[in-house]
Amino acid sequence: MSLKQFNVTYLPHEDRIVFRFNTVDQSEYKFWLTRRLTHFILTATSKFVEKEYNQHPHTVENVISQTQQAESQAPSFNQAYTPGTKFPFGVDAILVMDVKCEMIQIEEQDIFSLDFLLPGGGNINLKLPMPVMKSIYLLLEEQNMNAKWGNPTITFH
Repeated sequence: MSLKQFNVTYLPHEDRIVFRFNTVDQSEYKFWLTRRLTHFILTATSKFVEKEYNQHPHTVENVISQTQQAESQAPSFNQAYTPGTKFPFGVDAILVMDVKCEMIQIEEQDIFSLDFLLPGGGNINLKLPMPVMKSIYLLLEEQNMNAKWGNPTITFH
């Protein structure tokens, strides 16, 4: 499954974020994220981004190279979101029950594994290059501020 676009929107009447994405084959997936899950994703992502930042030197050349790489890998989020035509999980958004986040290495590249646990025991796993996850992070952070949910305060054990 190759991501084409993603979209993150806070819906005040639901007090939830709808996270949706579509793929190059026009499939669309929609998920509800609660404040707790949004804060968990933001906290986990920031920990991995901080670790990556501390491990790699950040010269001007590296920042430019990383920005160009991010633009080439990232699904579109600057354009208007184009809904899919196929809905493998149905048209309505599914409430995510829990989420697991982990950093993995695939072909010497840092990949952020975002695993949504769904009702009934199902799940969907997104393996996202860090530049893509950073984009999702920024969108989630923006919607967290729109929702006035405050700063994430989740601690890891």
